[in-house]
Order: sequence, then structure tokens, then C-alpha cells
Amino acid sequence: MVEGLQLLNIISIYFKLYVSRPYTNISHPARSSVSTVVFSRGQLVDTHYASHTDVSRVLECIFSNSQRTGSRTTLADNEWRDQFVVSRQLVLVIGARRHVCSLSRNLDRIVDFDRNCSMILKCGLILLSLHTLVPKTFGNDTENLKAFIDLTEFSYAEKCEHVANEKWKFIDNPQNETLLYAWEEAQKDYAALKKHEVEALQNNSHTELTDDFVEYQYNTQIKPGDALLETSKLDQLISFSVKATFLEMGTNQTSNTREEIEQLLSSNVDLERKQSAWTQWHQRLSPLLTDFSSTLSFVSEAATANGIDSVEGYWEFLSVYPGGYESIQSMWGSIAELHNKVVTFVKNRLAEKCKVKLHDDGIPAYCLGSLDGNDWTPLASDVLPYGNVTYSIKKKLWDKNLRGKLAYRSASVIGHTVLHEVPHASFWENSRFNQSCVTRFLNFCYKGTRVTTCHHASLTNFLTAHKVVAKVLTSQMGLVGIEKLPFLNSANRYSGFEEGISELFSILSVSPAQLKTLGLVSNDTDTDHSQITSLMITALDVLPRLAYYISADVWRINVIKNGTFEPKVLLETWWQYRKQYEGVTSDHTDIPTFLDDEFIASNKPYLSKFLGTLLGFQIYEYMNEGRSEVRYNNVVNNHVNSYIINATRESASDNWTTMINKYLEITEVNADALLSYFQPLVDYLDNEPEDMYSMTTDQQSDIERLEKLYASSDVTTTARTTTTRMSKPKLLKPSSEKINSSSLSPPTATPIVPEKEKEGTVKRPNGKIIPESEKPTNAPNGENEYTSDINTSKAVWAVAAVLVATVAICVIAIFGRRRCVKSQTPKNRRYV
Repeated sequence: MVEGLQLLNIISIYFKLYVSRPYTNISHPARSSVSTVVFSRGQLVDTHYASHTDVSRVLECIFSNSQRTGSRTTLADNEWRDQFVVSRQLVLVIGARRHVCSLSRNLDRIVDFDRNCSMILKCGLILLSLHTLVPKTFGNDTENLKAFIDLTEFSYAEKCEHVANEKWKFIDNPQNETLLYAWEEAQKDYAALKKHEVEALQNNSHTELTDDFVEYQYNTQIKPGDALLETSKLDQLISFSVKATFLEMGTNQTSNTREEIEQLLSSNVDLERKQSAWTQWHQRLSPLLTDFSSTLSFVSEAATANGIDSVEGYWEFLSVYPGGYESIQSMWGSIAELHNKVVTFVKNRLAEKCKVKLHDDGIPAYCLGSLDGNDWTPLASDVLPYGNVTYSIKKKLWDKNLRGKLAYRSASVIGHTVLHEVPHASFWENSRFNQSCVTRFLNFCYKGTRVTTCHHASLTNFLTAHKVVAKVLTSQMGLVGIEKLPFLNSANRYSGFEEGISELFSILSVSPAQLKTLGLVSNDTDTDHSQITSLMITALDVLPRLAYYISADVWRINVIKNGTFEPKVLLETWWQYRKQYEGVTSDHTDIPTFLDDEFIASNKPYLSKFLGTLLGFQIYEYMNEGRSEVRYNNVVNNHVNSYIINATRESASDNWTTMINKYLEITEVNADALLSYFQPLVDYLDNEPEDMYSMTTDQQSDIERLEKLYASSDVTTTARTTTTRMSKPKLLKPSSEKINSSSLSPPTATPIVPEKEKEGTVKRPNGKIIPESEKPTNAPNGENEYTSDINTSKAVWAVAAVLVATVAICVIAIFGRRRCVKSQTPKNRRYV
């Protein structure tokens, strides 16, 4: 094994020297040396050949160097990644085309059982690929550009993972300012890489682009957005956004945490307490106002640096939707009437509940059940029209344990039904489901995704779980294509399609069919009551967010256009726009709630989220074959779903508007599907129903009792689990292994099973049917761990062992033979 380590080390060192030897004045030796060779045609590439002779000469030199080296050097853990990156780049430099690069990437996913063995196996297979797959010529400019972009994707993935790791550490310990600083530095390092890659591409690319996908990738890399700001201003923007996140998490609070205040705002306490808590929280952010005035002005400078002459055009460019703001203004004009009806309904229900008179000009922000006020689902207990249905849903969420991990597993059933995909095992192993209720989703690129959330049962958390699972699956599926990688696209552009899939999952999660399937409402519930409840839940989730998205973007655009960056003017105009678009007011206009928003603090646009939310309804209509009404049966159409799956895979790395046109025949985003979906709710509100009723006092008391009961139970369970896990050895699993989809259904709930499948079976994403008897049993507390397929694991180990043994035997044979020749071993000497 040590000989193998030495061999890999020598291979890497040799090619570092061999490739970069003509280029000594390179500012970024970790990457630029290889990239420059690809475009500048160095000594290795200048021959225009990558023949078997060339490779044999290289291998001969490597083996002769290894024979002369007497030391047995091993590689430190932190060097493994860098050493193999060089081996991967070697494939591109010698001239092997993208399928060889894809082989290398697939090996990263398949071989993850042992670090030492995997490296030797990867190296051996790559060298074998060089003998068999290297093209005879290497001079095509488009192929060179593809190779350069591939290398850039690898660098992006590495920095993306580093940033996510540092943020994850900080989230785990938000009081640690050292971790905060490390996360900030990781972001600055990532931004510096983006700028460097732009310079490298500008210096080396001189080709006319004919491939649409390559042209899109080229523009994505050459115009990465805010990364082209001057370094000092970019650092200032990053530092400000990190500081705002630090305050948004409430880490400097000496009294109540953010989660505690959110619970207070959504509870049945008097309005004065809510207003006091809401005001005190947001006033903490006032010291950031001056810095925000400076960083907001950077948007116009970033637009100029990317070659765009307006803020609207810049954010439309990043969202890949030209003319986007004109379109959403037009669409909002048709949505505003529906939004106003819902605002009036909510205001009247709150006034009746709280026994107070609310002003006609809007709803006070502290009455909306949360600190941000753009998600009104926490108000469901107070405003939904049928108290018995509301009580059933809230109670069954607790009784059926649809919280924490099991809420995400329930969402995975919809993922299996719609996308034929479930979250990988690494997601369940690395995520944390018993933390703060402020859900945070992180993408680690090649290393998958994670989420940190709480174990509390609520409609808000239930909907969030489905949205997060949708993003997990779109991220996974984007990595399936071996010819296209998503890292450039996800880093430098905002995808409306990802938001659309997220919204689709949310719509399906509270449909009457799904509520009955999960047992959240009984089968004998009045059909009209279940329909209106479903529509109202979705309306409370969707419409306030749409209003917030457009008001936040239009407010910032006009501030930048008019140059009105004074803190006082910022505050006044902010509340003017919130009142105009959202129907939300505040008694005091000196409260900077916008600083509690990560997107606003980071100068990110909401355009893609607005478009994606509407797109979710269009995809829902597409799945229903042109019908957008609420369905009472599960949506299963494998023919239709195949197009959604293809669009999901390709939109991760390509232009999302092109993909929805290609696969879903959606030429533009519009509000027609949303308006059609909510038409029954409009009719209901127009008729001024008189049969509405709220939950009784006993029902509210029962819900509060359940919350306290499960909260105390969670504390005991967490303590017991922590003690047990300290002595529990960690099992090693392949990183690419997926969770068995047959175990996705929550306890006591019926899973969604595609039609025409045999009863008592569940279909895997790969199409195999798993008998019901093979499902793992649920643990008493509902938190059973998903286990891997043992037979598959054994097969992987067996194949890997054979390959490693073969490579080891070849190495021993080569070295043994040469030792015999050198020492002139007597013929009667035997070697075993």
C-alpha cells in the first residue's frame, strides 16, 4: 500500500513539473498552470498528438523515478484532494475529451469506501483511459474552451464546499466570532477565485462560440455578478452581509432568542407584548443603516462592471429573464385584486379574534405571526375559516409525528412520485433536525446538501420541509448529468426553475388528496371545507411572499435610481412600498425590518423567486394536463413526469427559461395558472360566507398541551440520544447511496404509491419493486435511521477489492522483477 501511495505522489509531482515547466510566472499555480497549458498550447499540447508513445514515455519516466526514490513517503490527509485534482487535470491537459473527465467525476461518487484504495484505483483507471480514450488530435477551440470551463467548475466546487463548511460550523456555534470570521474569509476567497477565472478566460479565449450551451457557460463565467466589483468594495459588501446574518441569528441577544420571539408572535398573547418584542428585535439592527446605504449603492457599480447599464437589466441578467421587472409589474396588476381580498379577509379575522379594530390601511406588521412578516401561515389557527379542520390538521401533525426528520421523509414521498428521486443517505446523516426553527439549507456542491431545522410540528415547518426537499432533489439531479456540471450556474445565476419545483412541492403537500393521505383530515370531512382550507393555506403562504418580493426589489431599484440613500429616506420609502404592495403597516417608520433579510443585505434580487413561485403553478397545471383546479386524487403521470425530470436535470447547468420551453412547452412565466388555481377561493370570499367558525377554547388548549408534552419529551429524548451516540461507532457508507424509497412513509400514514403498481409494494427510483415486508420497521420515537442496501454494499466492496488487488499485483510484479534483475538473484532462489 505504501508503494502505491509513493507512486501516486510521484505521478502528481511529475506532472506538476512537466506541465507547468514552461510557465514560471503564473499567479495562481494551483490552477492557472494547467489552464494556461490548455489554451496556450505548451510543449505537451503543441505536438497536437497524445499518442500511446507519449503516454508510454511518461509512464516509463514515472516508474524510473519511483525506482530511484528510496524513501517511503505518505500523503497527509489534507493533500489527498489536491493530489487527485492534479491527476484529474492531467486528463484534460493530455487531451482526453469530456468523457474521460466524466469518468473521473463518477469515480469520485462510486469509490468512497477507503481513501488509500480509492486513490490507487482512480489513478489506475485514469491512466488506462489515457491509453484507450485519448484523441489523436487536440486543436479544436471549442473543445479547449469546454476543457477550461470544466476546470473552472472543479475550482468553483472546491470553494463552494469550503464556504458551506465554514457556514455550517458557524451555524452550529453562532456565538463564536472566530468561526464567523472564517466564514467571511471563505466567501472573500470564493469571490477572488471568480474574478481570477474571469481574467484567465479573457486572456486565453479567442474563439467564436457556436454551441448554445458553451456560450451560456462562457457568459456565466465571464460575467459572474458582484464578484467583478472592486476588491475593497466587494470585501465591504461581504463583511456587511455576514454582520447582518450575525445579528439576524440573534447571537448577541441577552434576553429572548429569535425562535422564542417567533413563538411569541404566533401565540395567543396580547398585541402589546407582540408589538414590544417585534420592535425591540428590529431596533437592534439600526446601527447597520449607515453601512447599508453604502453597500446598496454598489449594485449600480456591479452592473457596470458586468457590462450592463441599469440595475433592472443587471438583476434580470442574473435571473436569466430579460424584461423581467416589466413582466412582474404587469402580472402583479392581475394578482393584486386577489391579494387585496385575502388581506381584507385576514384583517377581519384577526380583528374578530383579538377583539380589536384594525385600521383600514393595512395590517400591523407585528400581528403577522413572524418577524419578517412575508409568510402568513403562522396565522392559520386564527384566520382559517373552519376551526374543526384547522384543529384536525394541527393536532394530527403532532399525533402522527410529522415534524423534524419525519416531515422531510413525508416530503420525500412526493419527490419520489413527481421526480422519481429521493434524498441521498448523506443528507439524512449530516442534517440536523433538532436545532432552531429558523430553517437553513446549505449546498455543499459535490458533497451534497444539508439542512438544520427544528423538531416542532407546525404548518410553517411542514411546508418548509417540502420546499427544502425539492431543492435537495433538484441539486442531486443536477449532478446526474456527466456532461454538464451545475456549479457555475448555481454560483453566478438565480434559477426560477428551482424555485418553481420548490413551490410545486408546497402546493401538493397541502392538497386535499395529500391531507387525507397523511391522515391530517378525515375522509368524511366536507369536500368544500377541505378545499377552501387547502386553498387558504396556500394563499397565506404564497400571496404575501409575492407582494414582499416585488416591493423589496422595486424599492431598492428606485432608491438606487434616485440616489436617496439617506437612512431616514430609506426607512420612510421602505414602509411606503410595504403598504402599497403588501398591505402591511407600522406605527413607527423608523424600524429597519429590511436589515433582517439576507437577500437585501447581500444585494440579491428577488426576481427569480417571484417568477419561480408563479412557475410552480404553471408546472402544477402542466402535470394536470392543462387543468389548474385543486385535485382530489394523487397526481401520477409517468409520461408527463419524465419531461419534468429532464427539465430538472438540465436546468441545473443550463438556461432555465430554455429548459422549460424545451420540455414543458412554457414559453413565458405568467399569472394565469395561479389565478385559475385560486378562483374557487375568490368565489368563496366574494360570497361573504357566514358559516365560518374558529377553533374552540378547548381545542386551542389541547394544541398547547400537545406542544408542551412533545417539547418536554424531545428534551428527554435528545439527552438520551446524545449519551448513546458518544460511544456509538460511525458506520461507513458510500456517499452516493440513496435512501430506500420504500421507507419514506411516516408512521401511521399511507405513502403515495404510483398507480398501477401492485398493492403492498413500493417502487424504487431505479424502477425495482420492493415488497412491503422488506420495509424497515419504525422506531418507537419515529426517528429510525435509514439503512443501506446490504447486498449492494457487499457488491461494491467485492468489486473494489478485486480491482485494488489487481493493481497491487501489477505493481509488485513490476518492482519485484526489476529488483531481481538488479541484484542478479540466483536462479535457485524462489520468491513467494
